[in-house]
Amino acid sequence: ERIYLLYMLQMKNNDTGGIGMEHNTDFMDQKRKESMNSFPISSAEDMRLVVEYMEELEGRDEAKQKEQSSRMDQLTGVFANDYFEKRMQIVDRSEIIPVAVIEININDWKYANDHFGDEESDRLIRVIADIVREEASPYFIIGRIDGDVFGVLIPMAEEGEAEDYARRIKERCMSYEDEKLAPSAAIGIVYKHNIEQSVQELFSDAQYEMFEDKLAMKQAPGYRERLEGKGK
Repeated sequence: ERIYLLYMLQMKNNDTGGIGMEHNTDFMDQKRKESMNSFPISSAEDMRLVVEYMEELEGRDEAKQKEQSSRMDQLTGVFANDYFEKRMQIVDRSEIIPVAVIEININDWKYANDHFGDEESDRLIRVIADIVREEASPYFIIGRIDGDVFGVLIPMAEEGEAEDYARRIKERCMSYEDEKLAPSAAIGIVYKHNIEQSVQELFSDAQYEMFEDKLAMKQAPGYRERLEGKGK
């Protein structure tokens, strides 16, 4: 677990472009397969060993794909809640600080569902999820923690990093052009500064900050007009 965090932080420092630990192991298995393809075979026993090893790697690939499927939320492509909670526990046990704890709630999902149905309200969730993922750095940990709620962790967050991330999400939502949907998201940010703090408990504080942001957004001039002007 600590190795995972160190790897993730190395990605942050090196800015290696977005592969996660799972993809890194895939890369290593691919290299093993390539090396076995060039292995000098001089006997039937050599052939048997190579075949057995290749079958082992292929079986590992199938198991990995099943495990990966159970980790991910099928609608959004981010971590499912159960696996996201495991990642939270890893962050806590690794005693990494500071950690930005972010809660992102889709505004007026119910409005989209009531007016346009399940298909469009699901599309709204996917649109926001895509923005949340695309604006994130590779080392961010992102999960769907409720129907219209996402959680994000930024290990060893730099000053202003989480706030800049939230700003980019809001800007992307506001610039999204669509005949029916008016994506927007309320975002709450708090920080873990003490290793004794629990990320899980800090999400309650992030939720409070998110509700404060939601209230301010809904009271802002033009919010209702943008929302209710869709689909007319």
